[in-house]
Amino acid sequence: MKKQQKILAIISFSFLLMAFTALKDDRPTLYIIGDSTVRNSMSNGQWGWGTLISEFLDSSKIAVSNQAMAGRSTRTFIKEKRWDKILATLKKGDYVIMQFGHNEGSKPDTSKAGYRGVLKGVTEDSVSLTWPDGSIEVVHSYGWYLKKFIKEAKAKGAIPIVCSMIPRNEFREGKVMRSDKDYGKWAKEAAEQAGAYFIDLNSITADKYDALGDVAVKQFFPGDHTHTNEAGARVNAQSVISGLRAQPNCPLYNFIQFNIPVAFSSNMILQREKPVVIWGSAPAAKSVTVSFANQRKTVQADNTGAWKLFLDPMKASTTNRNLTIYAENKDSIVLKNILVGDVWLCSGQSNMEYTYDRKIKRYALPKRGEDFQELEKANNNKSKNIRYLYVERLNTRQPYLPSVGWVDASDTVLKYVSAIGYFFAKEVEASTSVPIGIISSSWGGTRIEPWIPDWAYQNSPTLKDSVTGPNFKVDGVHPGQMFNSMIKPMLPSTIKGMLWYQGESDLNIHDHATYPAKFELLVNTYRDLYVDQKMPVYYVQLAPHLYSKRKDPLPHDVYKLPEFWEAQSASLNLPKVGMVVTTDLVDNLGDIHPPYKWVVGHRLALQALAKDYGFKKTVFSGPAYQSMRIKEDKILLSFKSDAGLKTTDGKAPNWFSLAGADGVFVEANASIEGKKIVLQAATVKQPTQVRFGWHETAQPNLVNEAGLPALPFRTGN
Repeated sequence: MKKQQKILAIISFSFLLMAFTALKDDRPTLYIIGDSTVRNSMSNGQWGWGTLISEFLDSSKIAVSNQAMAGRSTRTFIKEKRWDKILATLKKGDYVIMQFGHNEGSKPDTSKAGYRGVLKGVTEDSVSLTWPDGSIEVVHSYGWYLKKFIKEAKAKGAIPIVCSMIPRNEFREGKVMRSDKDYGKWAKEAAEQAGAYFIDLNSITADKYDALGDVAVKQFFPGDHTHTNEAGARVNAQSVISGLRAQPNCPLYNFIQFNIPVAFSSNMILQREKPVVIWGSAPAAKSVTVSFANQRKTVQADNTGAWKLFLDPMKASTTNRNLTIYAENKDSIVLKNILVGDVWLCSGQSNMEYTYDRKIKRYALPKRGEDFQELEKANNNKSKNIRYLYVERLNTRQPYLPSVGWVDASDTVLKYVSAIGYFFAKEVEASTSVPIGIISSSWGGTRIEPWIPDWAYQNSPTLKDSVTGPNFKVDGVHPGQMFNSMIKPMLPSTIKGMLWYQGESDLNIHDHATYPAKFELLVNTYRDLYVDQKMPVYYVQLAPHLYSKRKDPLPHDVYKLPEFWEAQSASLNLPKVGMVVTTDLVDNLGDIHPPYKWVVGHRLALQALAKDYGFKKTVFSGPAYQSMRIKEDKILLSFKSDAGLKTTDGKAPNWFSLAGADGVFVEANASIEGKKIVLQAATVKQPTQVRFGWHETAQPNLVNEAGLPALPFRTGN
């Protein structure tokens, strides 16, 4: 009686759901096709996972239509026109999940045993069968039928997802039998060939069965070795959801009811020595528990399903551990290989986006004397304690994070992540033994405005006058576009600090006057959002380049770049910031992308090691102008430098110029006298102003004993 009531309740709920769908037809529909392991009668105690999948999806945002039918194969599902009925209602934005394979095994013929059979594999082969009524049927391969589903779904604008078939209750030597050599393999190949998402449901479920053991798994199969009861069907439905969670680039991922952002995934690094925030979505008003490193925290989701909790601060750890998130409905998310260390956000435009690969060596000419062995060392020594979250380019006004999750170092990964971020992480990790996570989120050609939320401009006393409304633009660039898609979805995650390399596009529009205010707004906003007013921010000064030769809408003279250097240097007055200079890292002045990214990464690492990791004696900056004193026809310059002064070539310091009251600058003779630079020019009897490196091609030879270049500057402006 109770069983019948339960079935009636499910049927009633289905009718209500259908009625709701009819009224709210703007929702996409998830169509499910397959055999009895996907949908069964339930009355005999046998359940398919497709019947329960809606428990894990947000029904207010997506409808579920389970069209699977017991006893069907890919061949008969089409032959009986079941697929045609779905195609008649399938629309753009819908989804189709397919799982077949249990009924395809017989040799295809016209007998009762062979009417469901198909050819094995993913071939284009076929056989013709003549039925007793004289009709001819052309039978194809298993993969051919799957590819037909995929292609026709895509032609309708729907998104197809192929699942390998769930395993049967067949154990051998303590392990469940898998289909990775036949139907599971062919399902994957068909998905790859036709361009569909693939969930290895067979392997995911088989792993669960192996962990449970044959005695426990037997309880899921009361009647035979293929068909599960409700408990077994729920395990299989959870496996489908687990497969979706592993593919956050699949849009169906966004409809999972119990979920976490892509910023959380296996292989990630959690920030050490700070409360670590974990958040996500769950069924409304239900509890969520997070377990990690001997901590167990529970919170209740609010009425919208949103939840957030904090793990207590932890010390750095190179031990790979699992982080498990449990929902009240017994669903769970397991993140594997989690370390505890420091997480750094790398952002900006193309010079930060510039990736690591061997071609860096081809573009870096040996005349600079840089050590190319650094590239080989990096290629052959990829620490498992360095992890990356690569954020793909996406321009949107809505929060959405285009990423596949955290990964560790590999040749494939390093072709996508920031080269500067990699070399920074490599040096810091090697020096401290602290695991380092790099979030690589950059976009070439972007100005600073899209990286700052539009509401921050609205609230800025110095910048709000340029704001005209919620849809305002700045020279055709929407503030907040990159922030919304490439930063906001990771908030309010916990990180250590930020690395920034950007400005070329702002220089192009002569944004020298307001850039310091915009950069300060960026720094302060990110510190607010990451809930750390002392969060370190280290940035890179632009490199010498022939901007005056560029055909930009606004013409440049040879002083526009130094003026922008000055704008960048102004931000050094902000607390907990640091800047590295790159005037010595250019071989080709016509290339806006200096190739020596490992040197930039090294210099950023020096900033962090000295200021954040206790390496107090580390020299992290080149000589910076401090003050000047006029003595007759000479000017004596003092620098902020604890590492002395020298030149890279042993010659007199170059790129200094002097001017008097007339403001006409001439080249100065410079000499190093102790900790000072003494300047003199024969034609300037009463000097009042100094310029150093004040030209777009300036590559001065002045450095400190650590070899770090001096910062360009001018006085009296």
